[in-house]
Amino acid sequence: MALSIVTLDPEHADARVLLDELSAALQAITGDSGRSGFVADDVRGPRSRFVVARDADGHAIGCGALRPLQDGVAELKRMYARPGSHGSGAAVLAHLEATARALGYRAVWLETRAVNTRAVAFYERHGYRRIDNFGRYAGNAAALCFGKELGMTTSTIRELDGAEALARVGELAEVLRDCVEGGASVGFMLPLVEGRPEAFWRKVAASVAAGERHLFVAEDETGRICGTLSLVVDMPDNQPHRADVSKMLVHRRARRQGMAERLLKALEAKARELGKTTLMLDTVTGSDASRIYERTGWLRAGDIPQYALMPAGEPCATTYYFRHL
Repeated sequence: MALSIVTLDPEHADARVLLDELSAALQAITGDSGRSGFVADDVRGPRSRFVVARDADGHAIGCGALRPLQDGVAELKRMYARPGSHGSGAAVLAHLEATARALGYRAVWLETRAVNTRAVAFYERHGYRRIDNFGRYAGNAAALCFGKELGMTTSTIRELDGAEALARVGELAEVLRDCVEGGASVGFMLPLVEGRPEAFWRKVAASVAAGERHLFVAEDETGRICGTLSLVVDMPDNQPHRADVSKMLVHRRARRQGMAERLLKALEAKARELGKTTLMLDTVTGSDASRIYERTGWLRAGDIPQYALMPAGEPCATTYYFRHL
C-alpha cells in the first residue's frame, strides 16, 4: 500500500473522523471516553505535530501526534490506524520519531492502557520499553508508560554460518514478518501463513551451510537480529564472476539509522573477497530500497511493469539494478 503522511490541524475534517474512530475504539477496550488528556492546542505549537496517513487514493487511514513533555522529551499522542490498513501505524510512528529527532528531542514517551494488549505489543515490537509512569499517569495502575531513546542505535553487522542461521530462525522470521506486515514486497503475501517465515529461513540456513549463499545480519545493542541481506553465489558455470543480492530486510524499529547501507557494504566486501565482479538485484520500483541502491552507486538496468504483487495483492513494477565491483 502506497502511503503518504501529511501534517494537518487536529480540527481538520479528516483528523476529526480519525480521532472519533480512535475514541470509539478506546472506549470499547477501556470503557472510558478515550479522549481524556488530549487537547488540540497541545499539538499546534512549533515543536508539536499532528499527522495523517493517506493511502494511494488519498483516503485518511491513520494518525498520530507529538507534543512537548519535558526538556528533550516529546509525548506521543493519538496513535491510530484503521483496521486493515497494513503498515500505516508503523509508518506514522516512524515518521513521528524522525520528526522528533529533527526537532531536537532525545526521547519519545507515551502512555497506553494495560488492557490494550495490541497497543502494548505494537510499541514493544518497535523498540519501546517500560518506564515509570510519568505526569498524570503516576499511580494509575491501569496505565502503562513506555519510552524510546532517539539516538542512533549501536548495531553490529556480521556474517552467520549455517548453524548460526538455523539457531536464530525465530529472530530472522520476526524481521521478515515485520517487513511483510509493513507492506514490503519480498516474496510473501498477507496474511502470512503460520510457520511460513520460519520455513523460509530454514531453507536459507541449509543454503548457507551448502555454500550457496552468504548471510549477513545486523544485530541491535541487545544482540537481537534487526536486519538481513544475502549474497547468492550459486551461479551457472558460465557466470562464475557474478552473484545476486537478496532479501534486504530491516525491521521497522531499526530503520533510518543507515543499517541497510552498512549491510550492503559488508556484502560487497565479501563479494570482492570471493572474486565476484558483477552483482545484480531487483526491488520494487520507486521503493525506499531503490533509493538506497541508487544512492550507493548501483546502476538501473530497467523496469518491468506488473512484475509482482504487493503483500495486500496489488500489482507492482520491479526495477533491476547491477553493480560492477
